[in-house]
This record gives sequence, structure tokens and C-alpha cells, in this order.
Amino acid sequence: MKKDCLVIVNREDAKFFSYQDQKLDFIMKFENPMGTLKNKDLTSSKPGMKTSNPGFSGFHSVGGSKPPTEHIEENFAKYLAVYIPKEIAKHEFSEIRIAAEPKMRGLLKAEMNRRNSKNQITWLNEDWNKVPNHKIEKILSETF
Repeated sequence: MKKDCLVIVNREDAKFFSYQDQKLDFIMKFENPMGTLKNKDLTSSKPGMKTSNPGFSGFHSVGGSKPPTEHIEENFAKYLAVYIPKEIAKHEFSEIRIAAEPKMRGLLKAEMNRRNSKNQITWLNEDWNKVPNHKIEKILSETF
């Protein structure tokens, strides 16, 4: 019997489901504990900004870098690019579908392509993180 895998990803977590006979079963949730943090929670001051000479009221930029939350998202995508194929092999899924928020989908897709993932993946252009399971079952049964 054909058993598919659905992974719903955002910057905070990745939820794994099996989908068989139009029934969605929760497998596990992998959390990114730093995914809920905001930039202001991760920095004490703006990087690259310093005051000018004493007596001169002004700031100038030394140089910019990515916000800390982008680094956290990239690291989570790198981890998932390794973890997802292992989880898929463990459960022997026939097809993989990944639904993710746009930014995380791009990061994850790029990282999985970079690692030459051999899995056949269907990328869904929806963010299903807040959608209840019964609605996801209905969407999947109508679509696939």
C-alpha cells in the first residue's frame, strides 16, 4: 500500500505526517528552539553602528551583515536537509510532500539541492502550519 510523507515546515518547527488511504497520521514534531526569537532578542545593539568623534553628534555604518534570525533559519534548513531524508528512509515512504512558508521553502529546497538529495519531493506552495489536520486531509484527498 502506498504511504506518503507530508512535512510541514516553518522557522519554528517541522511536523512529520504519514498519509495513507486519505488519512493523515502525526508521526513527530521537530522543534527549533531558537526559531521563535526575534532579532532584538538575539542582539544587544545594532551591528556595525558606532558613534562618531566626540563632540560630533552622528552615527555611521561600519558594515552590515545578515540579521541573526536569518542565520537561525539557514541552520535549521541545513539540519532538516539532512534529517528529512533519514526520516523518510526510516519509514519507507513512497512520496514526499513538503509544505513550508515561502522563505523556509526556498532555504530548504536550496540546501536539499546542494546536498544532491535523491528523494523525489513535491514542493507545496502553501504554508499549512496553522491549518487543522482534518482540513489538510481534505485538501490532500482532493489534490492527490
